[in-house]
Amino acid sequence: MNIKTLFKKKRSLKGGVEGISRGVVFGWAVSPSGQPVTLQLLINEVIVGTVQPTISRPDIAIASSVGYLCGFRFDLKPYLSKLEGNPLDIRDQATGEALPSMPIALSDTAGWGAVDGVFGLEVKGWAVWADLTAEPTPIEIFIDGVLAGCTFTDSPRPDLKKVGMPHLKSGFCFVIPSRWHDGEQHIVTAQIKGANREIRGSGVDFKCRIKSHIDTFTSQRVSGWIINTGAPECPVSFDLWVNGVCVKQCLTPNFQRQDVEAVVLGSKVGGYLLGFDFPLPQHLKWSEHANSMALCLPKTQENLLKNDVVAISRFDVIEHLEQFASKLLVESHGDVIANESVALNYAMRAMRSQFMSQFMLSLRNSSFDQPIIIQPQINKHAAGVCSEASTIDVIIPVYKGYEETLDCIHSVLNARDDTPMEIVVINDRSPDEKLSAELRKLAARGGFTLIENENNLGFVATVNKGMKLHSDHDVLLLNSDTIVPKGWLKTMQMAAYAEPNIGTVTPLSNRATIFSLPRTCFDNDMPLGMTVEQMNALCAERNPRVIVDVPTAVGFCMYIRRETLNEVGLFDETRWAKGYCEENDFCIRATGMGWRNIAACDVFVQHHGSVSFDTEKAPRVAENLEKLHAIYPDYPERIKRYIKADPIAAPRGRINMALLKQLASSYILFITHGLGGGTETAIRNLCKIHSGNGKNVLILRSTPSGQLRLAPAIAPHEKVLVTEYPHETDTSLLAEHLRELNIEYVHFHHTLGFKPDIWKLPEALGVPYDVYRETPQFTLTNYYNSLYYRCCRVAYRGDE
Repeated sequence: MNIKTLFKKKRSLKGGVEGISRGVVFGWAVSPSGQPVTLQLLINEVIVGTVQPTISRPDIAIASSVGYLCGFRFDLKPYLSKLEGNPLDIRDQATGEALPSMPIALSDTAGWGAVDGVFGLEVKGWAVWADLTAEPTPIEIFIDGVLAGCTFTDSPRPDLKKVGMPHLKSGFCFVIPSRWHDGEQHIVTAQIKGANREIRGSGVDFKCRIKSHIDTFTSQRVSGWIINTGAPECPVSFDLWVNGVCVKQCLTPNFQRQDVEAVVLGSKVGGYLLGFDFPLPQHLKWSEHANSMALCLPKTQENLLKNDVVAISRFDVIEHLEQFASKLLVESHGDVIANESVALNYAMRAMRSQFMSQFMLSLRNSSFDQPIIIQPQINKHAAGVCSEASTIDVIIPVYKGYEETLDCIHSVLNARDDTPMEIVVINDRSPDEKLSAELRKLAARGGFTLIENENNLGFVATVNKGMKLHSDHDVLLLNSDTIVPKGWLKTMQMAAYAEPNIGTVTPLSNRATIFSLPRTCFDNDMPLGMTVEQMNALCAERNPRVIVDVPTAVGFCMYIRRETLNEVGLFDETRWAKGYCEENDFCIRATGMGWRNIAACDVFVQHHGSVSFDTEKAPRVAENLEKLHAIYPDYPERIKRYIKADPIAAPRGRINMALLKQLASSYILFITHGLGGGTETAIRNLCKIHSGNGKNVLILRSTPSGQLRLAPAIAPHEKVLVTEYPHETDTSLLAEHLRELNIEYVHFHHTLGFKPDIWKLPEALGVPYDVYRETPQFTLTNYYNSLYYRCCRVAYRGDE
């Protein structure tokens, strides 16, 4: 904690020992009333002397109203022999109260120091080794408990020299890495490297968020503004890099930009220095086509803006747009894209003839000699690029569901393999104390990191917290009501890196809307008493390395590549509050930037469904869906078209056929409509007859919604093992799936709602069929009540 925090605590005595130099101990002490205090120094409970704090300490006075005279020094040299191996204690002579952190064993102390505070992007303080012959002192800086880096004491501190510090250069300064420039509150602590305790003043909180804009970037000069909104009073220093070369170092904004303050800081306008305008060196290497610029943390190549600013000549932009327009003209020609939709044809024509031509006209009408400046997307959580060998953070937010949560965590632990991963469980202030206690107990054994929110943040803020933990890791968001099989994470990672533009991956599951099976967009129970391992094995066997593009991921189990997260940003906490639709919003934004969302059809994760929300789900879904549709009015139609096309039907069907094959060794296939009535009654009666004869019936129905629905007439599986296909499904695909089920024959009851090629199905299967195709009359007679001899020949041929 910092000095200001000390004065807020309810203590009668404030202060502490800060160091020992050549046998002289020094520190500070004050009473809340400001009255003089006399300190006793004790070694092994024996008083060796007294001292009054009378030395000027302006650094302490800044945080206290007691004035400057609160420092003390005491010569311990006569008592060093007594001190060896014994603790030193310092107490208020009047009350007997010890100074904070007393007693201390000086022989065990690696060194002394303090964090003065966070000033903009810099952590400043001082430190010395207890061994006065060793310098400089190495300092480890931790942010939120994570080692952020190491620095050394290399700055003069004349203020400390006056109170007995032997080394002039005892100050340190650490620049906060961009990983923590996210606008969130963080805590910084520091310790001397090798020591086992924090130095005084640790626990300072800070916020950093860099915002910037480049107004001018030419071969002569660069101008713009940069500000740390977490500490706008501290100008942001930077090194200027152009085309990969550092051309200027330690630049600092030197004038005000009240126009920017009014927009960026709102009503908080304080006359801060954030504007800059610097000339560039004459010898600068400059391209006539495109040039890049970066504002980096001083003495590093860490870009404060995450990505380079790029200046492109208008001539090059217009030339490339003209080439692109030419390609669109060719591609929009009717014969060239015969396999594409008419809508795409006209969309490309409109893009070429209207939007692009107008854009090029505006480029020509503006200052043609000025390049186009492409500003970097300021993403507060950007980091490096991950690869297929990178570590994956498996983030499990927890709220309710004692058994489900523990089953989930155990399944993840049991499924660990050589895939680099870190399991992060975040307890979002669960009301279940039993669950919280068990999580702490499990975490103490190792295997996963447990983070406990002080307040209930909700799903969105909690997963965002997890996604910010490691800026160089891919992430996988996993609901706490899931069960994962062995090999699941590696399979999803392989899918994520199957192609360079894949952003998110979602596995198949029993309850995952468009990713559900056996029945899509349905909350299925696990079929046939199958385990998650068995279902995953079926997926891997039937759909090896099969991926399908989808309009959105589903957050129950969602893999996100770090590159995608860097560019798109985190989930929107403000907009989606406690949860639902946040992943849809993320995926729509990602798609607009060129990233693909895919289904990994060779992996299965079991999902119980909405354990943490139970009765809260329906109203929250309705509210957030309405909000989502208002923001993206095209989204409902996109989902409607996707469900109608159902591109996962084929992979899902292959898995369902394996389940049906386990259920029965052969089937009779009935084909009918789904409108009920007498046809349905006849079918049910026939099913009973076949069942009595030991036969199993499989029914393929056309539904009023336009789907084809395949299900066994075997209770209770007729409502569980349901396989749905789009209406436009080719008969060859149906035959491919049905062929392995040993169909004995096909019985056509009605073909309403089917495509004409449904009649080719028996031939494709190589099995007999009934005579409905020739006449719908069950008497096999024609209009004149005469025997329909063609039907007899067909039936006879089918029996051969």
